[in-house]
Amino acid sequence: MIFTDIFSTAALLAESETPNLFPFPFPFHLVFAVFSFIFFIVSFFRYRKPYQLLFAVGIPLSLLLWLAEENRNLYYGVGILELIILLLALITSIICKPKKKEEPSAAESKPEAEKTEE
Repeated sequence: MIFTDIFSTAALLAESETPNLFPFPFPFHLVFAVFSFIFFIVSFFRYRKPYQLLFAVGIPLSLLLWLAEENRNLYYGVGILELIILLLALITSIICKPKKKEEPSAAESKPEAEKTEE
């Protein structure tokens, strides 16, 4: 018996029994969305990078796909909205670079060193 036949037959049986859009059930998706929302909100308040706030909104927004099983317009609308959020996150991660702290120049630090010696 060839194992590839077993796997393809099992896949066909599973697909015919429960056709589903997602490879995992709703509770797993919900837990992932809540965990990612909390993670990105905390990291946004910690580092203040705008793309983290976009991800905090975008990932839980993917839960709307569970409402779109029969409605293709909602399904594609959520997909387009997710694509826009991902592109905005990419753009903001490139544009909003963290500002480097400027070190004081040698001329500015010299008077301070002279004051400490006196």
